[in-house]
Amino acid sequence: MIESYQLEVTDTRDGTTVEISVPTKKLISAHSMKSILLGRKLFYSVTQRKHARILSEMFDQQLPEEIKD
Repeated sequence: MIESYQLEVTDTRDGTTVEISVPTKKLISAHSMKSILLGRKLFYSVTQRKHARILSEMFDQQLPEEIKD
């Protein structure tokens, strides 16, 4: 089982990028991510639904075109 994920987070104000480690069980919660990022002085304002959509996009496994057909 994966214990944590390394995420690259970009501050939209100045383009600064930082890498953070997020425990797997906290990754799915928008509230937990807000707390983790706020601790790094990064503001994260999304609903749980939007957060779930972001995660879905991050982990979406696209099949190669030749396999899709």
